[in-house]
Amino acid sequence: AISPRIIELITRVSNEFGGRTIKVVSGYRLGKTSKTSRHRHGKAMDFIVVNVPNKAVRDFVKTFNRVGVGYYPNSHFVHLDVRKQWTYWIDYAGPGQAPRYAGFWTR
Repeated sequence: AISPRIIELITRVSNEFGGRTIKVVSGYRLGKTSKTSRHRHGKAMDFIVVNVPNKAVRDFVKTFNRVGVGYYPNSHFVHLDVRKQWTYWIDYAGPGQAPRYAGFWTR
């Protein structure tokens, strides 16, 4: 099942940016995903908001509590997941590349 909280947060994103189309890059997934992946448990989404800079989306979702926010400037999406502690990271890898993390931050 998809987490009701991730749906609530994506709805807040939509409302913040005037109801613009949200394109899901990756939502629920299995396959080679690790068993602990929040994607595997319906608690994460990689997405873009059409015609809104990813930096603006990133900055908005970073204001949420108890979330993970991943910024992927070379893959061109923002990651959002629900978790117990606010966490933020940047990954400079491009599509299909191994992760190249610039760091992780928590509150």
